[in-house]
Amino acid sequence: RVWINDTRYFDNVPLTAWKLFVSGYQSLDKWLKDRIGLTLSGDDIRHFQMMVVALTKTAELMVQIDECTNI
Repeated sequence: RVWINDTRYFDNVPLTAWKLFVSGYQSLDKWLKDRIGLTLSGDDIRHFQMMVVALTKTAELMVQIDECTNI
C-alpha cells in the first residue's frame, strides 16, 4: 500500500514499480510528492494507476532484456 494521507492509499502497488528509478527519480514517489497539499482528481488517480502499470511492465521487460544479454 502507498499511503497518501491518514485514510487514503493506493493498494496493490508492486514494490518493483515503487522502487523503479527513471531519469534519476523514483517516479511514483516523486509524482505524489509533487502533489502534496492538493486533492487528487479522478484523472490524477487514473494517471497514477496507469503509471503503476507502465512501471511494472517496464521492470518486467528490463528483467527479460537482462536475461537475453546474459546468454
